Amino acid sequence: MKNQELGVRLAVPRPLRIYLTDLAHDYVHGNFTVPYNIGLLAAYLEHHFRSQVEIKLFKSTGHFLDAIKTDQAPDIVGFSNYLWNQQLNHRMMEKVNQRFPDAVLCMGGPLIRTDARGISDFLRKYNALDYYAMYEGEMPLGNLVEYFLSKGKIIKKEACDTKIPGVAYLFHNELVFPKLEFKKGMIENVPSPYLTGW
Repeated sequence: MKNQELGVRLAVPRPLRIYLTDLAHDYVHGNFTVPYNIGLLAAYLEHHFRSQVEIKLFKSTGHFLDAIKTDQAPDIVGFSNYLWNQQLNHRMMEKVNQRFPDAVLCMGGPLIRTDARGISDFLRKYNALDYYAMYEGEMPLGNLVEYFLSKGKIIKKEACDTKIPGVAYLFHNELVFPKLEFKKGMIENVPSPYLTGW
């Protein structure tokens, strides 16, 4: 993998390119609800990082595949993890890795056990994944973005040199997961994806 030890230096002053996905099979009718979950993430990141991030949302797998064939390389690709799209996400992670091996792959969502062994087992099974934003994903993902911006580069899990609150990853095959203490008002103040246009 290129630049694994040092991370991937960002061209200054380019914003972080972030793809957020809530993928469904395009041939199935009935699971194309509004992707409110990733809309919340986008609204939160935009509110906190403004011009430092450039975000695209994907519900359609076909549109996502078109983007990774034709767009510039994303820095971060985030996948929402549910029962109906877990295997689809796994296949899309393989596609992203083939085309953009330096991109950071992140996931969040409820289809993961929350005990240490369950998290570790999941990350070992889906070893292409770099980071998992646990529980409500807005703040953990924000913490990850803030870490990258502070370093001036994206950093794959193998080169991560800090504990990121709310974010789980494997470092030398050992789980790193500093829990994030949620307090009243932290999540309630996420901007509305409806009012912000997401």
